[in-house]
Amino acid sequence: MKNIKTVFVACLAFLPLAVFAQGGPPLVTDDPETPGAGKWEINHGIILQRTTGRLEVAAPDIDLNYGWGERTQLKLDIPWVFARESGERWKSGLGRGDVGVKYRFIDEDDAGYSMSTYPQFTWNILPSSARRGITDDTREFLLPIEWAKKFGDTGLGLEVGRNFVRHGTSEW
Repeated sequence: MKNIKTVFVACLAFLPLAVFAQGGPPLVTDDPETPGAGKWEINHGIILQRTTGRLEVAAPDIDLNYGWGERTQLKLDIPWVFARESGERWKSGLGRGDVGVKYRFIDEDDAGYSMSTYPQFTWNILPSSARRGITDDTREFLLPIEWAKKFGDTGLGLEVGRNFVRHGTSEW
């Protein structure tokens, strides 16, 4: 019970950061936009994943983005993960890191829509997190294409790509 309280308190501690953060794309998918030259976009999130026999909470999941020019964005995403297998105690530690470079090659102002590509590499930062069962030891390379179109105050976005997984199943 004490560990569940710890996870709950950690989630609540970062809730005000999420409430006052700028709205933007979710951390799982993205859009073609970048922060702008020399500007930062910092997203704080809480991501809950439940699979058969496992509950995982990334709290916080910190997503740092830096605008390297108007069309290019550098990304670093690092989560702190709480994980629990059925019948076991909670474990926590540093999650898998994610680095990427987004390049927007079509601007909405010029073409009426925007498109980008956003290659990202995900790996296990700490081998001890994999040994303890907090993360897995796979490496992934995601190669997506993102498309977006604005309709007044509303927008529509699409992201499709291939995720190449080492020691696992690759996926679209």
